[in-house]
Amino acid sequence: MSKNTTQVSLVIIVVCSAPTGYWRGGHQFVKGNNEIVVDEFTEEQLARINADPRLQVLQGEDEATKTGGNSNPQGPLDESGLERLAKLKLIIPKLEQGNKAHFTKDGKPQLEELAKHDLKVRGKERDELWAHFTATQDDNGEQD
Repeated sequence: MSKNTTQVSLVIIVVCSAPTGYWRGGHQFVKGNNEIVVDEFTEEQLARINADPRLQVLQGEDEATKTGGNSNPQGPLDESGLERLAKLKLIIPKLEQGNKAHFTKDGKPQLEELAKHDLKVRGKERDELWAHFTATQDDNGEQD
């Protein structure tokens, strides 16, 4: 009788803003969303990808999640969700913490303020994006 073992690999979504694609960390990225398996890169390559202003790491999910598991309580975002999350990541640094016009008492960005920055979402969508955004922050509130 053989053991049933499942190896889980982390997949990240990297958005490339270069219009003709871009090489970084030994990998060619096309414009838009690129899925990469973290295990295929060294720590140095991943650090270069994370530090590059032309590339934005949006989300990590494991292969189990992609194939039906649910290790991410919010679930994976579809492509339009990833685009909205990318917009949210650009907007948040422009907002003032503690400003009631910018953030709710729960600490979520105000819908009206997001709309001013061309991110028009409803409360449920904002909450889902916010959950993904805060899940990628470290203990100091910085993006991983």
